[in-house]
Amino acid sequence: MKKCFSAASKLDKPVTVEKLTLTQNDSGGQSEAWSTLMNLWVSIQPRIGIERFFAMRLEENITHVIKARYFSGLDASMRIKYKNRYFQIHSIINDDEDNQSQTILAIEGVGS
Repeated sequence: MKKCFSAASKLDKPVTVEKLTLTQNDSGGQSEAWSTLMNLWVSIQPRIGIERFFAMRLEENITHVIKARYFSGLDASMRIKYKNRYFQIHSIINDDEDNQSQTILAIEGVGS
C-alpha cells in the first residue's frame, strides 16, 4: 500500500541537499565546499525547543522538523538549503521503517 502524506506534511518546499567536499588547495591544505547532491520537495515545520538532558547527555536544540520522501543516501553530515536558509541535519528517522518517508530533525543556521 502506498503511503500518502497528510495535509500537515504536504511536500511543498523545493530544497537542495548539499554534501561537504574537501579539495586540495595550492598550499597543500584542504578547502571546504558544499556541492549539490540532489533536489527534493519537503515540508518544513518550525519546532520550538530547548536543550534537554536525554540519555545521559545534553541534546542539541532542534529548530525544525523536515518531512520528505525516503532517500537512502541521506546522512547527518549533509545540510539542506531552502532559499537562503541552511539546515544542518541532526538525525533522520525512517518513518514506519518502510522506506517510504522520512523525518529529518534539523538545526537552522549550523554549518552554513
